[in-house]
Amino acid sequence: MQTNESGIPKMTRKRRLAANFSVGMYSKSLILARQLAIVPLFISAWGPEYFGEWLLISSIPSFLAMSNLGVGTSAATRAVLALGAQNYREANSLCLTAIVFIALFGGPLLLAVASLALLGFQFPVSSFELLGAPWPVFLILLGSVFPTQLCAPLEAYWIHGQRAAASSMILSTQVAVELVVTAAVVASGGMAFAVSIGILFSKLSCLVLYAVLSFSMVNRGAGATVSFGVLSKLLVSGIGFQLSAVWQAILFQGTLWVAALTLGTTGAAKWGTLRTLCRTGNQVLTLVNQSIAPELQNAIAKDEVGLARELHSAGVMVSIVLSVPMAIALSLFGPMVYEVWTKGMFSVPPFAWWLMSLSLVLHSFWWTSSVVHRASNRPWRINSLGVASAACSAFCMYYLSMAFGVSGLATGLVVFELIMAVFVLQSSLRILGDTLQQFCCRCTGIASSAIRTSKLLSRGKS
Repeated sequence: MQTNESGIPKMTRKRRLAANFSVGMYSKSLILARQLAIVPLFISAWGPEYFGEWLLISSIPSFLAMSNLGVGTSAATRAVLALGAQNYREANSLCLTAIVFIALFGGPLLLAVASLALLGFQFPVSSFELLGAPWPVFLILLGSVFPTQLCAPLEAYWIHGQRAAASSMILSTQVAVELVVTAAVVASGGMAFAVSIGILFSKLSCLVLYAVLSFSMVNRGAGATVSFGVLSKLLVSGIGFQLSAVWQAILFQGTLWVAALTLGTTGAAKWGTLRTLCRTGNQVLTLVNQSIAPELQNAIAKDEVGLARELHSAGVMVSIVLSVPMAIALSLFGPMVYEVWTKGMFSVPPFAWWLMSLSLVLHSFWWTSSVVHRASNRPWRINSLGVASAACSAFCMYYLSMAFGVSGLATGLVVFELIMAVFVLQSSLRILGDTLQQFCCRCTGIASSAIRTSKLLSRGKS
């Protein structure tokens, strides 16, 4: 049996895809459990207004998650390409430089934010009357961002060693720890400060475990250096990767503040809970994304263009097929589930549900395809488009929500998904040297093969 460089038996591609999918299921189940279980717990224990203030204060660190300037993601991507070419010293230097930069950048940022607190800087939009002093909570939540960022460069060794599933398993366990700790704190009467401490504890625990296991896979004999030249290269693509955090911050956290501006903190809670429930379908599509991403990245690193095209086509096709029944189920059963989930404290018009369902289908056309841009280390085009689309979406949400409430916010989300669906897929095809006609033919062939296989299996069972 063949083994990788760590002496671990290699798995076949199908088994690796299956393992990625299984761990992805575990990961997404935990994320959904956290989203779906915590909301009613928070609302029951804190009330909708305090919960709305918590959503606002906890959203801001996501804006500042751009603090590593994308260096972690850029280092992981470049290191996979370097490891694929057996340039172990280069890979080690990329990861070490990124880790040192993140650690050195994080400290001054936290000090700067602490200085704002001491100077009496006030948060915009909300006075946080129920939350009281928001700065301690904010600083702790901001500090909890960095353990996750420090893990990012180390992911390269897991992908190259064909252990992406094990990596995801460890990172997902952090979500489980965070869920248990948060639920225990809230159930015992803890408020925002105690919850933020629990989140920081869970992320630090994950970082220690992940770092120890990652170190065992590093080719330490190759050596490594911390280099400004390496850092400058990482920053070039890193800022492009960081634009992903920017557009997601605008689209998710930014529009939450838009809802607070136009509809108040209760309106922000309504929009946040509606979006959370509706994005359970997006989490399923992310599962497809995560299943194929390691294999696609290795295929591109080894210049296996044909395999990369097949993985891309299969991933996009599966996403689209899955999105349609999920969208129908969301539009039919979403209002009833939402009523029970939020304990009847919020009401959403039917038209908003149809718009959210439409956004899910549009999302399926581009989200899995976006993996190609990261795997090939070409983040600028897609993420620049994402920033422009998110800004356009937020602008639409602001004015439409004043006239149409939550339906206006949902319309703005559709605007974003539509723009991305139109442009991302064709950009991915260009990167892979593929054409839309070949892509469609490949999808048709994959679908036909899947149908034939299912028929044979059904006949065998009968």
